[in-house]
Amino acid sequence: MLLIYEKDSLYKAKIYEFLFFHNKEVPFSILSQLFDLHNTTIKRYLSELQEIEFLKNELFISKTSVICTKKNVLPLELIKYFKANGIFIDILNMIYKNKYLTIECLAQRLYVSSSHLYKIIKELNCRIKIFDLELEMFPKIRITGNIFSAIYLEWSVRTLFYMDEERKINYEIKQFQRNFCAVFELTSSNNFNDEQKGYYFYYQWLQAIKKIEEKDLITQSFFSKTILTEEAENKLTFLLKAYQIPITKKHIHLAYIGMFFFKVHFDNEFSRLNLLDTKNLLQQTNNQIRYFIKEFQKAFKFKETLVLVSWLIILYGNFFIIDLKLEDSFSYLRYFPKFLKLEKEIRKWLNINFNDEISQYSTLNNLNELFLVMLSYKESLVEPVPKIKILLESSFGNTRKQQLEDYLRSTIEFVDREDNKYDVIIRDDLCFPTSYSNSMYTISEFLEKLQFIFNQFG
Repeated sequence: MLLIYEKDSLYKAKIYEFLFFHNKEVPFSILSQLFDLHNTTIKRYLSELQEIEFLKNELFISKTSVICTKKNVLPLELIKYFKANGIFIDILNMIYKNKYLTIECLAQRLYVSSSHLYKIIKELNCRIKIFDLELEMFPKIRITGNIFSAIYLEWSVRTLFYMDEERKINYEIKQFQRNFCAVFELTSSNNFNDEQKGYYFYYQWLQAIKKIEEKDLITQSFFSKTILTEEAENKLTFLLKAYQIPITKKHIHLAYIGMFFFKVHFDNEFSRLNLLDTKNLLQQTNNQIRYFIKEFQKAFKFKETLVLVSWLIILYGNFFIIDLKLEDSFSYLRYFPKFLKLEKEIRKWLNINFNDEISQYSTLNNLNELFLVMLSYKESLVEPVPKIKILLESSFGNTRKQQLEDYLRSTIEFVDREDNKYDVIIRDDLCFPTSYSNSMYTISEFLEKLQFIFNQFG
């Protein structure tokens, strides 16, 4: 919900999320207590949710309570809807579509005053600061900061409007799909359906990196040597050339990262391609985690995907951990085949080999977090690394937040509230520990439910 400005939309998204994961009728009084809102406001929000086309049959509202009956619409879909119709995305979308845009011109197009727009942009800057980005207002409006984060943010905004643009660009994406499959020798389907929208997402990724000049990538952390096989480099070079994208090592690496994001959409054939030079990558890996990587590789004989996850965390750890933690992000990690099984195997291995360090962190549910726990312990590494900074956010106010902070401080020594940049963001939105009921999905169960849904459609 990072890119939703409107408070009403935030509340409605959280209320629907609560109802979706709750398996019984919920009285308005409980929702009022939980979200610190008046009963009439709760009723108004529920009524407005029912007016949204794709939610019409999802909620059953009685005089005193409400229940989410069908559970056909994931909370993530509603969050994407509010994002796409919110002013933050309007601002970003206009910036991406216009080469030169002043604050006065933007205010006029958004039908708001310049003073109000300043306030909105100030809040937007607070949100994107964790990505090392800033929206400058003078002399023209533009986004500055970490180039990789900027690319990812632009891609996120572009792909929000997939359904709106599908008909308009259908031919263009079909052609891209055929070209992509020809380059990588994959079987191309004649039908462009929802299962293949990954080609649309990847095409938009290439359009985002196309605008980045090599001089802007100089300060970014990339390996000096190639991490790809010669065959992979040749194929990517051919693809980039076909779409007038600069042919540099860094652009090729970015193109590969994009393929990794949407790997699931390219079916099983893509998984068999040998694209990553694992040996070369490991040789260049930062000394701080080389020991862990080697031990991990010996234990799991892991494939290129896990090597790349390690690489992405090393280079862009702060960004990717935040991305994983955003409720509206279909993080690449969630698309791993047999992810949950692999996660259990990794946790078991960590407990056996690093029991003293890892045993007390059994509540950490994501593979990325397990990586970070390993990185935080100097006794397991060649060189010490800084402690992890954790930001705790709560939907239930400061009291609940303080309780969680006290709990974390009693078990984890590296919580840090002072810095404004964090490695991990923890939210308690999915816990809902109230006097009404303690029976809710855990994060792990939530991911498992998502995985089941993804398997049905992919």
